[in-house]
Amino acid sequence: MKQLLHSILYTILLIAFADCEQYEATPRAFPRLKTLAVTDLTNEGVTLNAAILFRGDFEIVRYGFTWGRINLPDVNANDRVVYSGTPAENKFSERISTTLIRDANYSVRAFVETPDLIVYGEPVRFKSLGSRAVEIGGFSPTSGILGDTITIQGNRFSFVGKHNTVRFGDVVSEVVAASDSFLQVIVPLELKEQEVSLSVELAGRSAVAEKRFTLVAPTILEMKPTTVAYCDEVHFSVANFPSDRNIIVLFLDQVVPARQVSPTEVVANVPAFISNKGKIIPQLLIRQFTLSADQDLTIMPPTVAPQVDSFLNYHDTLTIHHTHLNNCSIEVTCENVTAPLIEQGENFTKVQVPAEIDALRGIPVKISVQGEVLFNDRFDKTIAVNSVSPSRARAGEIVRIEGVGFQPILNRNSVYLAKIPYCGLDEDCATEVEVIESSSRHLLFKVPENIKNFTNADNQVEIRVFTVNYGTNGGLLEILP
Repeated sequence: MKQLLHSILYTILLIAFADCEQYEATPRAFPRLKTLAVTDLTNEGVTLNAAILFRGDFEIVRYGFTWGRINLPDVNANDRVVYSGTPAENKFSERISTTLIRDANYSVRAFVETPDLIVYGEPVRFKSLGSRAVEIGGFSPTSGILGDTITIQGNRFSFVGKHNTVRFGDVVSEVVAASDSFLQVIVPLELKEQEVSLSVELAGRSAVAEKRFTLVAPTILEMKPTTVAYCDEVHFSVANFPSDRNIIVLFLDQVVPARQVSPTEVVANVPAFISNKGKIIPQLLIRQFTLSADQDLTIMPPTVAPQVDSFLNYHDTLTIHHTHLNNCSIEVTCENVTAPLIEQGENFTKVQVPAEIDALRGIPVKISVQGEVLFNDRFDKTIAVNSVSPSRARAGEIVRIEGVGFQPILNRNSVYLAKIPYCGLDEDCATEVEVIESSSRHLLFKVPENIKNFTNADNQVEIRVFTVNYGTNGGLLEILP
C-alpha cells in the first residue's frame, strides 16, 4: 500500500515540474547603450558621444541625446538632439553649440527609442565652457496687436521654452511653444512703444532680429450715444484691442470697470458721482494706454421730487418723481433704514416708509443713486385719532382706535386712560393699558380691571395715544359697570 502511494505522489510531482517547464517565460533582450565621456569642450560647445552595446530584436525609431542641469535629463522635458530611424553604427556623436551656460554643470544621457519604450544610458556629468548665441532668421507677422502670437524662425533655440528669453524692446514676452528652430511668443500686454527691436537671449548670449516689430496700437473708433443720463450704457466701438478683459473706463473723475468687452466693442455704465454733469470726454484705460474719445459726452443732470401732501407716517407709500434716472437703482432710506421698494417706473419710484425708525423730529428721507445723495430732508409726521369703537366698554373688553401715524411695531405705541380733567400720566392720574395689536392706522387695547379708579362722575376716561415723542388726545371712553 505504501509503495502505491509513493508511486502516485512521484507521478504528480513529475507532472507539476513538466507543467512549470512548459510555461516558463523567455525574457526579451532590451537594447542597451552607454553614454560616453563628453569631448571637445570649448566656449562654443561640446561633443556628445554614445555607444550601443546591444541592439536586441527591437526596432529603433529614434535616438540621440538629452541634457540639462539635473541628474537625470528627460528627452521629453529637457534640451535634446534627436535623429529618426536606426543608427547605422554602434557609436554616434553630436556637436552641441547651444543652450550651455559658461561654468555651469550639466548631465547628458544618450537614448534610443522603440515603438514601446525609451532606453537611456547612464548620465555623464560635465562642466560647460559656454556655447554660441542663437540665430534669428526672421519672424512673422512683423506687426500685430497686444496679445498676438508671433513665430520666430532661427537656429540654436532651446526646446525648454522658459530658457529662451524673448524681448520686445525691454519688455519680456511669454514663450508658448519652442524647438531648436522656432519659437512662438505673445506680444506683451505691457508693450507701449510703437516700434521695437525683437531679441532672444539664451545661456547668457543674445541675438537681435534684423527687422523691428511694429505694434498696432488700440484705438477708439466711435462712441454712442453722446447724450446720456446716470446709469445709461455708453458703447465704444474699438479696434486693435487684445482679449484682455481688464479695461477701465474713466468718466472724468470716476473710474468704472467695463461691463462688456469684445475685440470690437467696450460697454460701460455712466456713474452717478461725476463732478461735472455737463460735457466730458470719456477715456479707456487698457494696460499702459490711455485712449480718449474724439466726441464729447453730455450728461443730463437728474432731478428728484418726493410727493408728500402734508404729513408722512409709518408704512405710508412715498412716491418720488424723477428724471434722467431711468436705468438707475434708486435707494431710499429713512434714518439709515432702507425703505422697501413697491414699484419703479420710468419717471417714478414708490417705496414704503419703514416702521423701524424713531421719528423724533419728522420722517427723514434720503434718496441716493450709487452712493450719491440726491435728496435729504425731513417731512412732518402727525398722529391723529379718527374714531374709537366701541365708545362704551367694560373692563376686560377690546377697544379699537382708528387713526394715522401709529407705529406698526407694537411696543413703540403707548395708550393711557386718564382722569378727567387731565392731570398728567402719573400713576395717580392715568393707567397705561396693554396694546395687543398695532398698524400705522389702528390700535387695539384691552380695558384694564382697575379702570374704575380713574373714571369721573359720568364713568368716563380720556384716551391718550403716544408713538415715540408724538402724542394726541383720543377722545372719551365711557366705562360700563
